[in-house]
Amino acid sequence: MLLVSTGIFAGFIAGLFGIGGGVVVVPALYYIYTLAEVDESIRMHLAVGTSLANIVPISIISAINHHRRGSVNLDFLKFIFLSLLIGVIFGSIAVSFLKGSSLILIYSIILFFVALQFFFWKDEWRFADKFPNNLKGHGYGSTIGFLSVIIGVGGGSISIPILKLYNFDIHRAIGTAAGIGTIIAVPGTIGFIIAGIQNNVSLPLTYGYVSLVGLILITPMTIIGAPLGVRFAHYLSKGKLSFIFGLFILHTIGLIARGYVSGHAPWSDAYESMIYVAWATMGIGLLFAKKSDLTLASTSFVASMILMIAHWNWMDPSIANLVPVLDSYWLMIHVSIIVGSYGPFALGMILGIVSLFLMILS
Repeated sequence: MLLVSTGIFAGFIAGLFGIGGGVVVVPALYYIYTLAEVDESIRMHLAVGTSLANIVPISIISAINHHRRGSVNLDFLKFIFLSLLIGVIFGSIAVSFLKGSSLILIYSIILFFVALQFFFWKDEWRFADKFPNNLKGHGYGSTIGFLSVIIGVGGGSISIPILKLYNFDIHRAIGTAAGIGTIIAVPGTIGFIIAGIQNNVSLPLTYGYVSLVGLILITPMTIIGAPLGVRFAHYLSKGKLSFIFGLFILHTIGLIARGYVSGHAPWSDAYESMIYVAWATMGIGLLFAKKSDLTLASTSFVASMILMIAHWNWMDPSIANLVPVLDSYWLMIHVSIIVGSYGPFALGMILGIVSLFLMILS
């Protein structure tokens, strides 16, 4: 159920913002593997490798669809292909030597800078009117390939801003980024499989650092969720969505960092439960705010109130040991679902009260 929900939400976000679903899939998979008590040293590797494998069919379908609309710059892809491949190869080699904790730290740092663009990006920013057709251009390609494969994304969140800085219009940037995602994801997945085999990773239904169970359950749902995100993007202001999603990414980074430091899922005491409920509320609000600005506004309000309560001085934010009663795989899943539902219940209450008042007044 968690994997299916992750796939739908990842596809929705990919369609909504034109970025890869890996931004959502990697942290979700990491926490699912934490609940499943997968060895801590390979959890992040497995999440990143499975995310890359999930991107392969999605990026191919996306690139074909964009190409039919004339939104893919094939000459540019031919130029940057080799440098992307070199970056992916070096990234795959680096992953085989990185510890899980180091990979989490790198992922969090890169994701932090990805989140910043949702706050500060200006469409009028330009470096030049044309992408550099020299070593500088190949340097961009290698950097995109290296960073993307390290954090398990198709490169859209990194390549689209760069392409826009070199005068690509937004539709052509997104279409070309889909092609870049294919070039990154295919060899990147192969690299993670090889790296996992070399490090003697042996888990059921897993090839190297790629989980077949995660791939089979997430990928179809991502394909279903993407068109929903595209449709939803036409209903609300992109500026509002970008700002709120940027906050959501920063909140996700905070949860990852807390889970990384504590060594367990970050919802094991009162303070952690509150910040987790706020995160779940914001995520569900983004998913279901299709036809009403009121839903998005009320979601933001509920999440902010929950965070305010969490930071009152009677709540201890210090990281503590896991409560022994929660040291159970199925119980942890049960608690995560139950606790995560508190925010949406509060949101439903607020929307219901507002609707009743509107009905009375009208």
